Amino acid sequence: MRLRIILFYFFSFLMGDSSVRLDINGHTDFNYISRLSDYSIINLPYRLVTIKANYGSKVLSIRSSIAMEHQIRENTDFLDDTSPTDFFWDLRELYLYWETQLGILKIGKQICSWGTVDDNSPLDVVNPLDYYYLFSRGVDRKLATFAANFDIYKKNTRLNLVFSPIHNTNRIPINDSDFPIELPLVPEKIQIYDQEKTPSEYGFLLSHKFGFGDLNLVYFNGFDRIYNFTGVNTWGQGASLNVPRFDILFSHRKTQLIGYGLSYFNDFFTIRADFGLFKTKDINNQISREYPGYLYISSQGKYVEIFDSFGYDSLHFSFPMNEKAEYSQATVQLETELPLRINLTGQLFLYDTRSYSSDSLPVSDDIPLPVLDDMDFSQLNPKNFFTPGMGVPLAILSNRIGLLSFGKKFNDDQIKITLTTMLDIDNYGTKEKISGSLYSLKSEYNIYDNVVCIASITEIQSINNHPDGENYRFKMMEDFSHFQIQIKYFF
Repeated sequence: MRLRIILFYFFSFLMGDSSVRLDINGHTDFNYISRLSDYSIINLPYRLVTIKANYGSKVLSIRSSIAMEHQIRENTDFLDDTSPTDFFWDLRELYLYWETQLGILKIGKQICSWGTVDDNSPLDVVNPLDYYYLFSRGVDRKLATFAANFDIYKKNTRLNLVFSPIHNTNRIPINDSDFPIELPLVPEKIQIYDQEKTPSEYGFLLSHKFGFGDLNLVYFNGFDRIYNFTGVNTWGQGASLNVPRFDILFSHRKTQLIGYGLSYFNDFFTIRADFGLFKTKDINNQISREYPGYLYISSQGKYVEIFDSFGYDSLHFSFPMNEKAEYSQATVQLETELPLRINLTGQLFLYDTRSYSSDSLPVSDDIPLPVLDDMDFSQLNPKNFFTPGMGVPLAILSNRIGLLSFGKKFNDDQIKITLTTMLDIDNYGTKEKISGSLYSLKSEYNIYDNVVCIASITEIQSINNHPDGENYRFKMMEDFSHFQIQIKYFF
């Protein structure tokens, strides 16, 4: 009832303001993508339509963004579901925008951007990522969060305060053969064990503009966007462990970020740099829980409902990992114009695990441990499965990555050609200077002022003798080499 009253007065206020207006814009994206190896279609979801709508005045307004996500049906889909619907609506953003004398307040579902470099900033951690759009740019690959966002301005200084009462995680493709990257372990819902009942996230960005550039200071306190292995419980039938059952648990570490960014520009080039130091800790120092009703059976390789009549009512052993780590990420970016009006943008990304510690699982014939996906947990080294749960997604590919982009416009800016390269320059364990690479050539043609045709070809390569073998990320992505055509209509 109170919400209705507030909304009534809010819209009454807007309707009485002569400066109130409704702005709607957006675009449609008709997309085709196929593999270079066999020309088969890569069937990943994509946003067919994106619409942005703002209603209100410059001082007070409601701002929103909605997208229609589409995915091509398989030829067997109607055997499981007779609905012809092959899309769903995604409310990307919906928030209140209010300019006050002190600053700008935004409350609701929104996307926030931190950092000075273009994409790949270790400071840009407020929003989780949608891995289906990992190769997109800017806000297109982010997921909005319900948050309060307050910008305070004082001359050339900006203080941005962010608070979210909700823990937000990445959207990760699960068992999707069309997506080029896979995580080593994929838990079921029942395996997630998060003790924190109020997993709030908060942080601030302090920025100051100088005559030659910007300086930023960032702090953020939240929970990882990707799950981690947190421990194992071993259950038995009363006092017996002759036929043990297991509870393999995953969680989300609590992570703090302290970082800074800077930029410097002159008439010839621009340099931007972001650095982040992450301290992460698994707060589950104990993982024993009540009988969950489902336990893991190694012989079947999955969680199975265990009825009370089977007598698995005794928790014999509990092994929390107590994982703790400190890692750093840095991205340096250079922008300049080369002869023949060719624009060059280069980035160098560096990632380093500075320290890591965790408990280990016991190696004893008297203490049984599970086997998961042909992996014996008694031989498990938790460090091998450590994945940074916050920061730049490039960290899952390599510790050192170089990116170069060359762009040139023709015919009064009607045509744009862009050549992009991504190089794995971390030659650990190999004699090769470049272990893996991605090359992309893209052309954009403005048919009309509001119609753009985009064609691109992407080739991904890797060496054959990498120490990670078939698990080397660039090796896994080779089959994702593709050809893509897009037609975008803006309105």
